Amino acid sequence: MTYPAQIQPQLFALVGVFLFLALSLLTYPGEDRFPKKLPYIYQVAAFFGLLILVVNRFVLPELEESTRLWYCYGYLVAVLANVIGTNVYLTVPKRQYKTSRNWSAVVTFPSILISTYFVAEYGFTQTSLMPSIEQITVLVSCAAIATCAGILFSKRISHALFRNVHIREVTK
Repeated sequence: MTYPAQIQPQLFALVGVFLFLALSLLTYPGEDRFPKKLPYIYQVAAFFGLLILVVNRFVLPELEESTRLWYCYGYLVAVLANVIGTNVYLTVPKRQYKTSRNWSAVVTFPSILISTYFVAEYGFTQTSLMPSIEQITVLVSCAAIATCAGILFSKRISHALFRNVHIREVTK
């Protein structure tokens, strides 16, 4: 019986690079939804992810797997924080609820789901390096799926959260 090849920690950095490039394309400066410099910041972040992969491969190949795991995992967490941050940016300051709901369905939910799958798969195969990450991954994935599904499918939640939010002009 043959087993599939084990997932390497560099996969987290590679997924992060792809997500940063996708964010760069989705936050195109032609529209007024996002700041004009944001796509370029995401491209620089993707370049740093590629730099992590090059350093990992050619400069420091003798690093322990646990060290490679934690900085690649940290890079993936930074990417997911940016994905969720853009969703929050659309919801709170911009007040674009429909766009935020679509962003949650098209970008946030799949990004978290794919990342959670890879982290869980790595955690199940490498239990010596990640003893408690399996429980954390399951909890985070359930919370993210519930949050994204709630934003996506429920108008009541968005109306309940923002019904008391009024923008008033300050008059002198």
